[in-house]
Amino acid sequence: MRWQAAFSQGTTPKLCLDECSAQLDSDADLIFFFLSEAFSPRYELIFDKMKEQYPKAVFLGGSASGLAGRGVETEYKPGIATLAGRLPGVRIHPFHLHELPDLDGPPDAWREAVAPGEEEVKGIILLCDPFTFEAENTLAGLDFAYPSVSKVGGLVSGCLRAGEAALFCDQKLHRLGCVGVALAGPIEMKPAVAQGCQGFGKQYVVTESRGNIILQLDGKPATDAVSATLDGLTPEERRTHLHTALFIGLGAGQPTLQYKPGDFLVRQVLGADQRTGAVVVGGRVRNGQTVQFHLRNRKTSRLDLEQVLERAKEEMEGPVEAALLFSCLGRGQALYGEPSHDSRMFKKMVGDVPLGGFFCNGEIGPVGGVTSLHGFTSSFALFSGCS
Repeated sequence: MRWQAAFSQGTTPKLCLDECSAQLDSDADLIFFFLSEAFSPRYELIFDKMKEQYPKAVFLGGSASGLAGRGVETEYKPGIATLAGRLPGVRIHPFHLHELPDLDGPPDAWREAVAPGEEEVKGIILLCDPFTFEAENTLAGLDFAYPSVSKVGGLVSGCLRAGEAALFCDQKLHRLGCVGVALAGPIEMKPAVAQGCQGFGKQYVVTESRGNIILQLDGKPATDAVSATLDGLTPEERRTHLHTALFIGLGAGQPTLQYKPGDFLVRQVLGADQRTGAVVVGGRVRNGQTVQFHLRNRKTSRLDLEQVLERAKEEMEGPVEAALLFSCLGRGQALYGEPSHDSRMFKKMVGDVPLGGFFCNGEIGPVGGVTSLHGFTSSFALFSGCS
């Protein structure tokens, strides 16, 4: 198994293609590639050139407002980023989902749409149009069909309305829906989802809720829990955190008495009503669910990223050989005040291995065994060969 990353900041498609081809061998089996929105009038032409240069390869890619490759991240600039793999024995199944199988039907229809006849899918990478992607139904359907398989990816960027995005899958350019590849055979794919938040205060149990409205926590008005949590911050924590938004972590996966960092699906607190004691959050909640309030800023994001990457690396069966990065447009320089932060952190924590990716309109990855759509997140797919 051999991986290579190529990255170009050329100002024209030809410069980018020439620079990338000089960095990649011609015998790749799978190429992930991401194109700057600066080249939007020429997406199809660039894709045709890529197919000519790499006739053996299965392609998966999309349009992007920012790119990551070879340790560098750029935002709103021309360029192409790629990650290519020579993967002997690995079975690569490209797919396009637009009209979804019936969620009330058997999982066979989903498996037939993704990887017909395949019995051992090891990982799924997804790239989706932000305007026509049915996130909840698609991710639920894929989890239904492949409950133990990691799914990682992102919503492409560089588009303002349906039909403007580019989704490259195998030999075709799509403008709607969701494309992906399912990987089977001698390969390991490990997700690493860094939501950028840090939990603080006690963990509560939802005792009354309605949809995305929490009415009571531990039998008391939910706003009481917010006040108690904020009152528990030190003066330094208040100075550091309270100019940022408040978030809430929803306990994910199997119920437990005490959730650990990384076990929460983080959603924003959208508002509160002191009169009724209700707190409105950006996700559905259920009675009996454990929650904890979270804060997000550059400090918590940096710490969370370190912990997530370290844990993922330790849990892999083999050494990390390559990775994909799907990072939120709200991270990057806007969050850290410096370029290439997450890519440099990846190199520090994981090693100098090929890395490619892009800045997304939303990131896909599992939390607590459930695949979800995230925001302000960096979602990685780490690859290794395995027997």
